[in-house]
Amino acid sequence: MPRAGSAWREVAPATSAALGIVLGLALGATAGHVFWAAPAPSAANAQPAPSLVTAEPKSLVVQPVDVPSGYTLFVESPPPDPAGTHPQSHYGVVVRRPDEPAYLAESDVSLYRSPEQAAAALKALLGVGKFGAELPLHGGLGSDGHLFAAKDKGVVVGSVLWRDRNAVAWVFVYNPYPDSLPADVVDMVARGNAYDDAIGYAEIVEGHLAAG
Repeated sequence: MPRAGSAWREVAPATSAALGIVLGLALGATAGHVFWAAPAPSAANAQPAPSLVTAEPKSLVVQPVDVPSGYTLFVESPPPDPAGTHPQSHYGVVVRRPDEPAYLAESDVSLYRSPEQAAAALKALLGVGKFGAELPLHGGLGSDGHLFAAKDKGVVVGSVLWRDRNAVAWVFVYNPYPDSLPADVVDMVARGNAYDDAIGYAEIVEGHLAAG
């Protein structure tokens, strides 16, 4: 979510039970209608708390090894917090293409102390942004995934925002298009940019989150 005044610095390339459901069954004796409660579930059978993402956000965003040779990554300094959610830690990078100066992709990950805090942060983020038309999001990107496509004069924007446990991640991709394109073609380009470029980066980040 680029904003005026952001400072970027270049990144050097780098190598980057089942739910246990215990049913309380009442075992009834027919004589006298006497019932006994099933034993309480033991601690061993209790549902484990979900593991939190603990890796540094720096290792969770798009990495130099994730993009084609020649692409350049810049660190967002400081990383944006557009909804004022004050994450425990966060990190962001911007990706530029050498063959298209108007191209820009942004990858940000913020970590919170709990999944509940992260869910509230994502809700706040969705409330402050104008992301365009929301598209169906197929496949799994953590929880609460949202995909958007927007268009402006000369550029289409694909946005993916989602939560994975205590992490909130977003990807924005700004792709230029010729002014001569008809409006219906621009709509197709905007959807393609969202489903291909934006989702492509998001799946890379989700892979890092799953390992983190």
